[in-house]
Amino acid sequence: MNVSIPEIVQATCQDTGINPILVGAIIYKESKGYVHSSRYEKHIHERLLQFPSLGGFVPDPNVCSLGTEKTNRAISWGLTHILGETARTILHVKVNNLSELQDVELNIQACCKYLQILYEAESGLDKYAQEVVVKRRYNGSGPNAKIYQMELDEDIKN
Repeated sequence: MNVSIPEIVQATCQDTGINPILVGAIIYKESKGYVHSSRYEKHIHERLLQFPSLGGFVPDPNVCSLGTEKTNRAISWGLTHILGETARTILHVKVNNLSELQDVELNIQACCKYLQILYEAESGLDKYAQEVVVKRRYNGSGPNAKIYQMELDEDIKN
């Protein structure tokens, strides 16, 4: 049985309580719906290269070298561009190779789980402020985060 991306989004959002319109906007913004989308984040990779080892999950060395793991953690994967570093350190995704985050179901589940964590972290804010902060934090921080949030809001309106 072949399940569509919107059906997976609906089912995962129903299970997690995340707004499917937000997830759809993230998918559109990050990948335009291209399942195999990825983006290398040079600044993340440069930071990871400074560490002789990685905390948390480290894959089987017969499957993936430490250097490859560091590179993969610096890539945003799949429909929702889940950063490999986020997948490992915050979401505790235990796949052998982070490229598996291009799997549609796994990617949408990771996105929703990450959004749940962000919402929980901002639970003390009023609903409007919480929405703004969560959308910004999904993209990281800094001046681009505000632009990202505003673009998501525009996509959600349309």
